[in-house]
Amino acid sequence: MRRLWARVLVYGRMIRFSHSVFALPFGLTSAVLGAREGITPRQVLWIVVAMVAARSAAMGMNRLADHAQDARNPRTAGRELPRGLLTRREVWVFVILSAAVLVLAAGMLNPLCLALSPLALAIVFGYSYTKRFTAASHLLLGLALAVGPVGAVAPPPSVGPVGVVSPPSSPPHAAATKASTATKPMILISPVTIPPNNLGRVD
Repeated sequence: MRRLWARVLVYGRMIRFSHSVFALPFGLTSAVLGAREGITPRQVLWIVVAMVAARSAAMGMNRLADHAQDARNPRTAGRELPRGLLTRREVWVFVILSAAVLVLAAGMLNPLCLALSPLALAIVFGYSYTKRFTAASHLLLGLALAVGPVGAVAPPPSVGPVGVVSPPSSPPHAAATKASTATKPMILISPVTIPPNNLGRVD
């Protein structure tokens, strides 16, 4: 048990797990804005799972992308990959599993989140490589932060089971003239989170 816990801590240090809390206000605020009629504990749970998973996948990819550079930099040479505490294969497995959890959590929220989850992953994974050719890589980081609340302004179709979006329950003109027949808005959260170690530095 001690060895297992020690291994968990190694992974946690690699992705700076304690920093995951920095991303949550973006997703939870967008949930509140999009819900309008309230948000359920189940939705909060899957939003948190999606954001932690997205950040974990992004941080793992960041470590893989920067492995060689980290090994040559005295400031980062003590990280888990350069020190050999984790292998590249282990980190790849971690990244893939984290990405899969993100997709699962997105699907549990609603079909649009499920459809957008690959885009969310592309954005947070892409950040790690923009540092190689531009000093403006934080613009992509800003995009990763900004995509979360976008779901709050999406149109409100009715939502059936995962993968099924049904048309509004009443015609648009009826919804505009009779509030009682208007379709309830749905919560749409694009599960994107913060990939780097902190908000102020590119690693």
